[in-house]
Amino acid sequence: MRESCKLFALKHMTYQFHRNYLWFVKIDCIIKTNTMKTTIKTIILLILGIAIFASCRKERDDYDPNIPQILPPAESMLMDFSNFKVNYKKSTAQEAASTVENWTACALTVSLWNTMINENSSLPIAAYKEAFNYPDVYVSNTTRVRSYPILSNGVSYHCKLESTIDSKSYSTKWKMYVSKFAEDGSSYTDFVWFTGTSSSDGSSAVWRLNRDPEVNGRPYLDISWVKNSSHKYTLVDKTDAGEGNFIEYRKINDAGMDAQFIIQTVNHSSDLMIQWDTKNRNGRVRSQHWYNNLNWQCWGENYLNLNCK
Repeated sequence: MRESCKLFALKHMTYQFHRNYLWFVKIDCIIKTNTMKTTIKTIILLILGIAIFASCRKERDDYDPNIPQILPPAESMLMDFSNFKVNYKKSTAQEAASTVENWTACALTVSLWNTMINENSSLPIAAYKEAFNYPDVYVSNTTRVRSYPILSNGVSYHCKLESTIDSKSYSTKWKMYVSKFAEDGSSYTDFVWFTGTSSSDGSSAVWRLNRDPEVNGRPYLDISWVKNSSHKYTLVDKTDAGEGNFIEYRKINDAGMDAQFIIQTVNHSSDLMIQWDTKNRNGRVRSQHWYNNLNWQCWGENYLNLNCK
């Protein structure tokens, strides 16, 4: 009987030991597994950190100081109004204004925009056009400056065009400082006449032009431009009744026409759409305000009114 009890006790102890050993092994596996997971996560995070750091280093270090930052062309500021200049000789048939009223109405409206922009922004645009004649000077890996004088209406100005690369988007930010030297007391120093942002290759740009500092230098005109595609002027002077008015030029392919103006006013009193063929100069216009309908009104290559097909 005693032997049986001892044997039973021995078996029971062996069973408990085995059971506890299995639990120990299981717990040890869990600990090792969690440790392994933590180690793997740490390694992954370390690799990602190194990759991000390397990317940031590349982003900061891949600028070549010897490569100039690309200026968008002057056309990015200057909209092409050439198709609506009065540059033809009137024939006898054209003496009557009614025979060319469709084209004339368009030409006068476009000319108003052209005149308005020239009166308020001729100096900053002239300053920008002159920048192409001067090299940019290295300031830092991301910043260049062009400095040069201009003469306008007998008055001397000094221009400083600053360009800075945005290292995240690789776009270029522009800022034009203008100083005026005058004996009549109207001088000023480093007035920011316009700012802008362009793509790194200069194929698109947005600009904001300010008014003359003598009228508080308020923001006046927003310009957006995409090469061979679109160009838009929007009035942004909050003290002007015309704030929000815009004219937009687009390349199109519609019924033989390849160019288009959309002109819109905030009160919609003079909204119109103009389409024309830039080579042959024939075109069409529609305006609810002018014609009391939205039918196309056409003109031919000689600017004479024409029945639309």
